[in-house]
Amino acid sequence: MFLSLASGDNNYEHLKNLQKRNIPLVFFDRATDEIEASKVLVDDYGGAFLATEHLIEQGCKNIVHLAGPDNLKITENRRKGYEDALKKHHFALNPQLIVHSDNLQKAFDTISQMIQNSVKIDGIFTVNDDTAIGAIKAVKKMGLRIPQDIAVIGFGDDPICRVVEPNLSSVSQAGFEMGQAVAHLFFNQMLKKEKGLPFTPETKVLNTKLAIRESSQKSVE
Repeated sequence: MFLSLASGDNNYEHLKNLQKRNIPLVFFDRATDEIEASKVLVDDYGGAFLATEHLIEQGCKNIVHLAGPDNLKITENRRKGYEDALKKHHFALNPQLIVHSDNLQKAFDTISQMIQNSVKIDGIFTVNDDTAIGAIKAVKKMGLRIPQDIAVIGFGDDPICRVVEPNLSSVSQAGFEMGQAVAHLFFNQMLKKEKGLPFTPETKVLNTKLAIRESSQKSVE
C-alpha cells in the first residue's frame, strides 16, 4: 500500500493494524516516524533553504513563511530550511512572520490580515502551492503587485503553477522519480514477503530544485 499522510493525521493505529496483518506499506512525501516502514521523501529542508535564499537574493528582507500542521515532518523540515537560510544571510528571525496556514483560504485570510495590519512583507515562502495561490490572491486583492511589492514562492511545483497569474515559482519535488522509487520499494517488499525473507525498511530522499517563474523574479535596484 502506498500512503501519503493528510495534514490532519495524528492517529496511526489503523496503519499499525495493517502492519500487524503483514500488509506492505510505503510512505511517500508525507510520512511519520511513528510507523516503521519504507519511505520516499524529498529534501524538504534543502528545498525550503533554496526557496528562502532565492527570495533573499531577489532583495526580500521581510519574508513570511506560511507553514503546515505541526504533526507533519515536512512542516518541521521546511520551517528549519527557511530559518537556516535567514541565519546564513544574517537576518533576524521574526516569529511573527511564521504562521501555520496550509491551505488556500487560510493563506488568503492570513496574508490579507497581515497587510491590513501594516506588517512589513516583501516575500512569502509557503509550505505548498495551494497556500501560495491563496497568498497571491490576497496580495492582489489588497492592491499590491507581485513580485514588485511582494514576491511569492511555493513548494511542490504542481501544474497549477503554470496557470495562475503571475506564474508561480515553486520547489520542484521530482514527482516522476518519486513514483518510480515508491514502486521499486513496494515491489521489492512484496517479493521478499512472497519468498518469506526478512525485510528492512528503507528511506530514500530525493533532491529538489527551484522552478523560477514570474511570481518571485523581483528586480533589485
